[in-house]
Amino acid sequence: MGKLLTPAEAAEALGITRRRLAFLTGKGDVPVAERTPGGHRRYRATDIGAVTLPGPPPAGQVMEAAAREHARIVRHSRRALGLEAAGG
Repeated sequence: MGKLLTPAEAAEALGITRRRLAFLTGKGDVPVAERTPGGHRRYRATDIGAVTLPGPPPAGQVMEAAAREHARIVRHSRRALGLEAAGG
């Protein structure tokens, strides 16, 4: 069967937080070996060793997304203040 790890042990082995591990588990990126009778997740050490985490997106994509979000917030604020008509 192989050694089972707690979420804290699995997260430490991957170099991520337990919260990020839970998120990746929910997405199906990290398989759960089993659950304890209390519902706690346990991970196989061999499964954790085989997980490859995605790297961060290229900086250009991050900057473009941030600029789009900033523009959206500015438009919303201007509309809320009556400085810009909706749809404009």
